[in-house]
Amino acid sequence: ERQVLEDREDEQIVRMSDGVVARVPKRGGTMPEWIDYTLKDRQSWEEHYKWRLDPATPGRITDEFRRLCRQEWPKRDYPIIIACGSVLGEIRNYLGLENFAYIQYDDPALFREMVETVGACIATTLEAALAEARDAGVTFDLGHFWEDICYNHGPLIHPTAFEEVAAPQIKRI
Repeated sequence: ERQVLEDREDEQIVRMSDGVVARVPKRGGTMPEWIDYTLKDRQSWEEHYKWRLDPATPGRITDEFRRLCRQEWPKRDYPIIIACGSVLGEIRNYLGLENFAYIQYDDPALFREMVETVGACIATTLEAALAEARDAGVTFDLGHFWEDICYNHGPLIHPTAFEEVAAPQIKRI
């Protein structure tokens, strides 16, 4: 859950729902400034993230999704899109850009585990969502998948790591 850690005159220091600690202006209008990350190492991965990414967690398919499949989407005259997530982008968000770059080299086994865990969560949840939709006679016109794998000076992931670690999960999804 989102948690206000500190309430200042013009801003709040907030732990966002993904574990990122950010400075958030009260007036809005600008992006938060990310100042810390909950995910730092294997211990924080196990404690705060891995268990939350269990695809068998009840509620992954929401009642609202089921309602849309049964009531709204069968009558639609517009295209519908299903979100397919991001394997590397989510991990980059949890770790921060710099830590994302380092973990691939400092702890490649943990990096692989993270990618495989996020990939399994996305793929398994999508399978269940698509089955729910199919049972209601709904098909999607587009699956939206994103990856943030480059910056303005080059890739955020080594091409070999992408090929060996990320690509199998992306293909699975």
